[in-house]
Amino acid sequence: MSVSTCPKCGAALPDATKFCQSCGAQAAPPAPEPVIAAVQAPPPAPKPKRKEKGNETTHAAHTPIPDKKPVGAVGYFFILLLFSIPIVGIVLAFLWAFGKKTPFTRKAIAQAQLVLWAVIYVGALIIYILNFSVLNEFIKFTLR
Repeated sequence: MSVSTCPKCGAALPDATKFCQSCGAQAAPPAPEPVIAAVQAPPPAPKPKRKEKGNETTHAAHTPIPDKKPVGAVGYFFILLLFSIPIVGIVLAFLWAFGKKTPFTRKAIAQAQLVLWAVIYVGALIIYILNFSVLNEFIKFTLR
């Protein structure tokens, strides 16, 4: 317990006293202790946990990410070589494009190959129909 003095008469006053006991003057209010507010940075957000599972990486709140290893030039060459075999290429393209366990890059190549074949066949069909109709009109014109 510390002792302070009266500002008017100089008598000794205990800390909790509001008025001087000898002269009745109001004691000086104790100086408030400085309040230092501790500013803390918010805790960092937790990172999603990663689980390794075979060739797939899974995130906590997401679906599995398939293996995205690149095929490479030699692998790409052999895939296109297999696609060039008449029946085998079509079967492999459908199996790889719609297979569930097919690696991501091989699946993308097969899907692109199927789209390319569809564009080529539709284009060839349109050209055939146009040529046949023009040729038919030419034959009719020359036989008159």
